[in-house]
Amino acid sequence: MIKSPQSLLNTIYTLESLCQQLSVLSVLSGAQSKNATSQVITQLALSEQEQIILIRLKVETIKQALESALSAVELHDEEAIKQALFIAMYELTQQTVPSSLIKYQVDPVLAG
Repeated sequence: MIKSPQSLLNTIYTLESLCQQLSVLSVLSGAQSKNATSQVITQLALSEQEQIILIRLKVETIKQALESALSAVELHDEEAIKQALFIAMYELTQQTVPSSLIKYQVDPVLAG
């Protein structure tokens, strides 16, 4: 099941908050002693930060693809619409979407 964009944004913000908390904990534990626990916490924080960056890039790519699709709708460019939607769907699923799965054709009446 694909989460709505709002859920994705909430997840990003939650991960970012947890990452900041982990960073604070790692700084505190690092100041007290350099042991295996502080190293694990630091690695977790770095890993979470990397995940946040990847999620932000994915969200930005999806946003750009959907904006391209909207522009293509205004121009009645069916091929550009399909291409932009395929990019957005790929970013959501990480799987190539075959054109045979597209159930709806672009209708100029729907474009406004």
